[in-house]
Amino acid sequence: IWIARGDETRPYIIYEFTESGAGEHARRLFSNYKGYLVTDAAPVFNGVIKDGATAVNCWAHAYRNFEDAKDSEAELAGEAIAMIKGLFDIERVAANMTEAERLDWRQRVSKGRLVVLKQWLDDQVSSADFLPKSKFGEAVNYCLSRWQALYRYVDTGFLPIDNNWAENGLRPTVLGRRNWLFAGSVDGGHTAAVWMSIVHTCRRLGIDPFEYL
Repeated sequence: IWIARGDETRPYIIYEFTESGAGEHARRLFSNYKGYLVTDAAPVFNGVIKDGATAVNCWAHAYRNFEDAKDSEAELAGEAIAMIKGLFDIERVAANMTEAERLDWRQRVSKGRLVVLKQWLDDQVSSADFLPKSKFGEAVNYCLSRWQALYRYVDTGFLPIDNNWAENGLRPTVLGRRNWLFAGSVDGGHTAAVWMSIVHTCRRLGIDPFEYL
């Protein structure tokens, strides 16, 4: 199941069913899309980016990678986690701002912190003790290899800092599979995606799905 969640100007949630998670499906689903594409940086979206979409990546995923590194590099991972948490703290303050206010706030507060974080990441790679294949090394390289896409949100007032909305939108499917296990058929998968699109869009718009249907 794929999910696409529009911004506030197009407040719809679309689910799509495919028989695999291959990148060819992402490319078809988002064909001709030239806007911002906020994802977890999974390689399946590379074709969409190549076709003209602008990549925006998720700081929550970067954060989780450093959480995974705490067992082996507790002190260094803790430093990274603290800096990333600071970025999220800034976003909580900006939650109810207008787009213009949020852009100004990010430029004045977040941008400087991102510069510091980038320098810190570069310093880790330059360290003689840096192990690129360790959990910590992978977390650092995840950020550096995607820095432009991770940084992009700060130069707008409308892009989110993470894609948790997509993660949350897929959670009902993940939890539900434990109960129903199978879609029943390919047609059943497509049908489920249609119903999910209607129900979750209704919820987002404050419409009772049962009354709407």
